[in-house]
Amino acid sequence: PGPRNLAAEAVFALPELLSPQECVDILDKARALQLGPMEVAGGRHYRRSLVRDPALARLLWSRAESFIRAAVRDCDMRPLGFGCSSGDWQLAGLNTAMRINQYSAGDFVAPHRDAQYSETVDFRSICTLVIPLQSKGLVQFYKAHNVMDCRGMSVSEEITSHGGLREGYTRVGHAYRAGHPVIIGQDVLHEGLPDDKFGPAKALLRTDVL
Repeated sequence: PGPRNLAAEAVFALPELLSPQECVDILDKARALQLGPMEVAGGRHYRRSLVRDPALARLLWSRAESFIRAAVRDCDMRPLGFGCSSGDWQLAGLNTAMRINQYSAGDFVAPHRDAQYSETVDFRSICTLVIPLQSKGLVQFYKAHNVMDCRGMSVSEEITSHGGLREGYTRVGHAYRAGHPVIIGQDVLHEGLPDDKFGPAKALLRTDVL
């Protein structure tokens, strides 16, 4: 958790949720649907499939709920954004929108924060649930050394104002393992990195904790 103890500022690693065969099956189905390009100049380059799958969302939540509740038990559950400073916010499940991201040689995601999903003002995401479908690749998290008001800045402007990633941030890396999820708070700065030991290719399932 970060200095405000918000779940939206925290990172947690969870036990295995998907078996190796389930990971293979999900990735095969996504490839059969075709993966479309996701490109933002200088920001990201990979291929993705997006589907609405309520059954998979229910299955994953049935397996993950107890671990997620334990992980965020002592955190402030308020989401980010306007209108979230009051009220009693409770966990509600997973977003039914499943994103399968496939990264090949040369693909990347620059340092970023995950976008919030907001169906209504009272129904929002606080974290991203990432489940690697292959034991390849790394994710690197960044925590600024100094607290600074960066409202209105782009991510690149914020990084520059802190003196750059190398000098202004503490870096923590995490190696992906197929089927083993990571919860990433949606105020956490992070980027995906290739893992030279296993090669650049990797595949992830992403959805949101609501």
